[in-house]
Amino acid sequence: MRYNHCMKFDKRVACLVALCLFVATSVGAADAAQVVTADSTDYGKPTTGVLRALIVNIGTPSLPARPRNEFTASVATAAQQINQLSRGLTTVQTEYFGRDILLNDVANLCDAEFDSWQAAVSKQVDVSPYRFVTLIIPFPNDEAKQCEWDGISDSPGKFSYDFSPPSDQDSNFPNMTVAHEWGHNMTLDHMSQIICKKNGSTVSFVSRAERDKSCKKIDYSTFSFMGSESELRIAAGERSQLGWLRAGEEQEVTEGTFTLGADGPLSLLWLKNSEGDRFQIEFVKALNPNYPKEFFDIVSDDIVKVTNGWTHDGVIVKYMADYEKDASFPNGYIAHPYVIDTTPVTEIVTDSALKAGKSFVDPTGTFQIDVLEVTGASATVRIGKPTGAVAATKITITCVKGKKTRNVTGLNPQCPKGFAKI
Repeated sequence: MRYNHCMKFDKRVACLVALCLFVATSVGAADAAQVVTADSTDYGKPTTGVLRALIVNIGTPSLPARPRNEFTASVATAAQQINQLSRGLTTVQTEYFGRDILLNDVANLCDAEFDSWQAAVSKQVDVSPYRFVTLIIPFPNDEAKQCEWDGISDSPGKFSYDFSPPSDQDSNFPNMTVAHEWGHNMTLDHMSQIICKKNGSTVSFVSRAERDKSCKKIDYSTFSFMGSESELRIAAGERSQLGWLRAGEEQEVTEGTFTLGADGPLSLLWLKNSEGDRFQIEFVKALNPNYPKEFFDIVSDDIVKVTNGWTHDGVIVKYMADYEKDASFPNGYIAHPYVIDTTPVTEIVTDSALKAGKSFVDPTGTFQIDVLEVTGASATVRIGKPTGAVAATKITITCVKGKKTRNVTGLNPQCPKGFAKI
């Protein structure tokens, strides 16, 4: 078991203030047949159906438990978000332990022995029926004693710890900590990014032999509630890992032309290069245009002024590090996604979605991704051997339905519903 702290610790991941943001609703009672046992969360299961979440408010002799009106709205919104992100496959039923629990004082609240807190809480309440157990940590008035993270969680597991400020006072966005930590509980790692150099110049990606010395992994990227995104977003790859994709919505391919939709019917492609590295490609919508025109960029560690074209519809390429296959996981595997900066000439990764006419070539020469067309709801890509050029060629197919015949022209034409290709 790892522990997610939106900064890495031994086994725990903590989520940085103003980066791990989110917000859910109590839904109907869970059926007895759907009760989750303690051991069932060891590999992140279950991720679908009715999942019970227990919220426990804790305090210490020197730090009183927080007023419940500081966090009940965030918890309610988080449950709504999980339902929306799963497209209705998952319903989180939130329940509150009836009284506050008093735990021992610790020298440093931000580096507390959370395992002992788990044990102490488990002695006072039976946590076995619950998929998630969220502890609300007291918030010191003394700023020097406040933590740099908003949440910590077992990954995979059931326990998480919420330390976010009241009403998320340090952020312009709704609090997303609760849902983010539940994502870790269900096996999701951070949506991260990778920045590489070759011969002193920033490039999109490099081969495995050069990666350790030439690339910098950044813990947060955008495009997801598991990264630094302020919008309610989830990547198709994350839905894949949680078993939230529909049948036929992902494919492992080596070549061909494919249309990737924002909501299916095909949403995710898997590729593997000659070194065994795995990649995902998917269509993404442009980020919120109301994003601040100046913001603190965690990659450059400086204030970045946003220019025109900083975000757009397109295709992102993700390197899937630490891939581990095991049937015990929700969809049979886990991996850590890194958004590849396909536009290394700019210092932000928010513009990394490939536009029509752009390409990504795997550094081993195994494959090339050509983006042929981007619309408001999908993108058409061609996968093949590297050629160095993008040629968008439209073709025409003939479709028939009874005595009706219809010609369809496009980059990747499909017959209308009820018609068959001839």
